[in-house]
Amino acid sequence: MVVIAALGPVFFLIGIGMAVRRFELLPISSIAPLNSLLYWIFLPVLLFYKTFNLDFAQVSVAIPFLALLLGSLSCIAFSWLIGLGIGLPKIQRGAFMQAGFRGNLAFVGLPIALFWIGGSAKEAMIYPLLAPAIIFYNLMGVLLLVPGSQGVAWKLVLKNTGTNPLILSISAGLAYGYLVDWPLPLVFDRTFEVLSGAVLPLALVLVGAQASFKSIKLTSDPALWAGVIKTLVNPLFGLGWAVLLGLGGIERQILVILMISPTAAAAYILAEQLERGPELTARAIVFSVVFALLAYPLALISFGG
Repeated sequence: MVVIAALGPVFFLIGIGMAVRRFELLPISSIAPLNSLLYWIFLPVLLFYKTFNLDFAQVSVAIPFLALLLGSLSCIAFSWLIGLGIGLPKIQRGAFMQAGFRGNLAFVGLPIALFWIGGSAKEAMIYPLLAPAIIFYNLMGVLLLVPGSQGVAWKLVLKNTGTNPLILSISAGLAYGYLVDWPLPLVFDRTFEVLSGAVLPLALVLVGAQASFKSIKLTSDPALWAGVIKTLVNPLFGLGWAVLLGLGGIERQILVILMISPTAAAAYILAEQLERGPELTARAIVFSVVFALLAYPLALISFGG
């Protein structure tokens, strides 16, 4: 029942998004502006609002982030071996590895983690974990796609990292909470609370609205293997490192939930900008969404839900 309570709203909201697209209640041309609104306004407000009043004495993300880091690196090495084994051309190998580890933490992992843990105080661990994870994803994405670190690529990733609203909002929230010992003015507190409430439903509806499974063919497409690695192998590596590092309880569960999340749209954007396997990455995103819908129930049931 706990699994149904956690995943039921997620599946329903994604289904609503798919229905909205199917019946053309939301024009395709409106999806990109809504994504921008979510990315630049609603998500940053949520992340700032949830981080500015964290209890620093009780929040530590060092071990969870280390487990995510080591799990991701292990998955990258595994993807490299698989890429060699299936004879993937060198120019596509970086895209294959990126698609296999880089998850959509903010739009998918975060909502599911919050639905799973409910009102637990442990949710405070999620928000500060996102910033270093997003920075790592950006840096590693460039390293994988452009071996030898071309100057243009690094300028791109540094610009994207330095202007990323999710990183900036978490950093601002942590700085405000640490340096300013004042509560938010009531008018801002209530405004931020209302805006924050729109994030989870809007994010999941947009995931459904953008999902298109028409091109899926269960063949030997490397993108299929990338989707399997992202949603099944990647979280297993994260779980293994969490156990080795002594991470337990709800923190371990949150880590696994975040690492199951399907391949991030940012992976496709970077692959397209650097012209390194964007088509493979786009297909991997679709496959990873499908496999994530299978992986999440299995993971939550194993947690004892």
